Amino acid sequence: MEKEPDGCKVDFEGSICPSIPLVSTAKMKKILMAIQWLMAPVAALGGGVPHPFLAQWGVPGFEAGKFLNPCGVAVGPDQNLYVLDYSNSRVQVFGPSGLTLSQWGGKGPGDGQFDNARGLAVDRRGDIYVADTLNNRIEKFNAAGTFLLQWGGLGQGEGRFYNPTSPAVDGKGDLIVVDSHNDRIQKFTPEGGYLAQWGKGGAGPGLFNTPDSAAVD
Repeated sequence: MEKEPDGCKVDFEGSICPSIPLVSTAKMKKILMAIQWLMAPVAALGGGVPHPFLAQWGVPGFEAGKFLNPCGVAVGPDQNLYVLDYSNSRVQVFGPSGLTLSQWGGKGPGDGQFDNARGLAVDRRGDIYVADTLNNRIEKFNAAGTFLLQWGGLGQGEGRFYNPTSPAVDGKGDLIVVDSHNDRIQKFTPEGGYLAQWGKGGAGPGLFNTPDSAAVD
């Protein structure tokens, strides 16, 4: 049975690429939604306008091009798709048609390795940021998958994390990170320099209860 999408990114041509954790079929789906449709009046959106289907790929497995619980997807400036293959502890890179280009990662605490990583983002330079959740850090890679740097560590202080997830790059190129179990959002420069934070535990406005994801307009 197909599960609900676990993340979604829009590429520079307006294509919507949801990450769908399917244990049974593990398919990545890409749906083209025209800009005109996105700008249509709200009344028109209820008229059953179809979302043209483009492509899908993937089956369960460990080999390149296969997935075990993919949980994040991002589109680079070159239109390649970067998929966080959660249970295989790796990032896989695909061309727009689904052609497998490369992969990197591995289970562990070392540079370029992951432990239950949940979320990735790509900036306009093509650098990739991965929320390495149980290692409580952010790792940064270039488009070729070369490890560049990391920051974080378990804790509650500035720049520390307790299960970070769902990084997102804002219009200035700064990185927004959901610091899930610290009930806050943190903001960093592309080099990992701490900039700001907001939120704390609670149910009122501006408060969080184990936030899981974020987006930047």
